[in-house]
Amino acid sequence: MAKPDSRFHLDFTSFIPDFEGSSKCVDVIRQMPEYRSARTIVTMPDNNLEGFRCQALADGKKLLVFTDGMLRGVVMLNEYQVSSKARSLAATLDGMERFGSQLSFEELRSAGPLDLLVTGAAAVSREGVHFGKGHGYLDLEWGLLSEMGLVGPSTPVIVSVHDCQVVDEPVPHAEHDVTVDVIVTPSEVIRCRPLPKPTGLVWDRLPRQFAESRPYFKEVKRLRRSGKHAA
Repeated sequence: MAKPDSRFHLDFTSFIPDFEGSSKCVDVIRQMPEYRSARTIVTMPDNNLEGFRCQALADGKKLLVFTDGMLRGVVMLNEYQVSSKARSLAATLDGMERFGSQLSFEELRSAGPLDLLVTGAAAVSREGVHFGKGHGYLDLEWGLLSEMGLVGPSTPVIVSVHDCQVVDEPVPHAEHDVTVDVIVTPSEVIRCRPLPKPTGLVWDRLPRQFAESRPYFKEVKRLRRSGKHAA
């Protein structure tokens, strides 16, 4: 059911793939109250969310999209930057950086609060425990946004996955694991029992390269050391 991506040598451990039926998930998400009321949405650069990003732009939503591996920070896209003819290209990983604007730390800090987070996954339990590629990027991204006061316990998280990616068995989760509120598959919508979400970064788990070289993390750490809050 997964769709390959030759940029990653067809290695499904290197990216979150698109799948048959992902467009159905987009249609369902668009009807959800969390989406309808959202003005600013943060979304991941996952392949299966390309159609979602395109439709969200058509619906007039402002999108904040993390670049792959957070290497180039966050890109902002909105309907004023992208013409109707360019939406499909702007929704791709290459196109979003062509049409969108990369946000500085101060620009990101002033972009919120964020109304909704939409992500893909390698797998997700019916309880709402999210599994990615194993790098922990979503946990770090959420932790960063939480440190900046852009998301919180009440910020809804929706995951779009194929039915085969939903795990029936309960699985443990740690304090730094981001949990999801709603699972959308091509055939069903699962509203999860609320599980705690991280309230910030777990600094002793933050990879050294993130603290030293990734955009935003170094600035957040500097503000914490100076006794100021990033928000």
